[in-house]
Amino acid sequence: MKSLKSPVPVPPKHLMGWLILGGIAGGALMIEPLLKPIDSITIALLISIILGNFIAPSYAGRSTWNYSEKHLLAMATLLLGFGMDLRKALNLPPPYWAYIFASVVIALASAQLIMRGSTKAMRWTMGAGQAICGNSAIAATAPVVGATSTEIGVSVATVNLLGTMGIILFPMISNQLNLPVEASALLFGSVLQSVGHVAGAGQALGSEVLSLALLVKMVRILWLGPAVLLMGWLMARKQTPSSADHPSTRVQPTGLLS
Repeated sequence: MKSLKSPVPVPPKHLMGWLILGGIAGGALMIEPLLKPIDSITIALLISIILGNFIAPSYAGRSTWNYSEKHLLAMATLLLGFGMDLRKALNLPPPYWAYIFASVVIALASAQLIMRGSTKAMRWTMGAGQAICGNSAIAATAPVVGATSTEIGVSVATVNLLGTMGIILFPMISNQLNLPVEASALLFGSVLQSVGHVAGAGQALGSEVLSLALLVKMVRILWLGPAVLLMGWLMARKQTPSSADHPSTRVQPTGLLS
């Protein structure tokens, strides 16, 4: 009888890689009081970016970082969700819902207009990552629109770069403009790309902004399913041998069922 495999792979056994990660996290926590209002999440991201550019791509310890990004970050986001009340998100005032819907539509449309020289798949993956929930939206969109590994990589890199910049700049903008809690939370939750980006920016301004911004982000993520279905329908409708960006790919919105 075959044993069931765990859905989460065994963590890499590279001690130094884990020690580097722990050192980054601990160092960010210690530095945070000296760099207020920049929070520990932003500091850790900046340290990681700097170190990542000095450590060789072939370094074996990178396996621990890749594992943490793919699995531990997802678990951390899941645990964060246990502290959120879905009913509060669904009970947000109608103007919030209208603003969030408008932000999703504008982001998707902007990608189509700004990136007219790119393939359809690139426009959709980039638009989904910006409009809804970063890497998760790109991963959900890619098989539906037939994106190549290069298109996925460029979309992920761009979305993460913009999100990291947003973690630093948005709290500063909010402070400079003296935005109230509701306005700051709506800005962060409806514009920043991933849950991690929203959490990083919201934490910099306090728990009240963080909680409301995450609720706004939760509502925004609810649009992922309808958006992917729409993309699949549009791609299938326009897919012809003469006009397809990837003629060898049959586009079917089956990614939602997997």
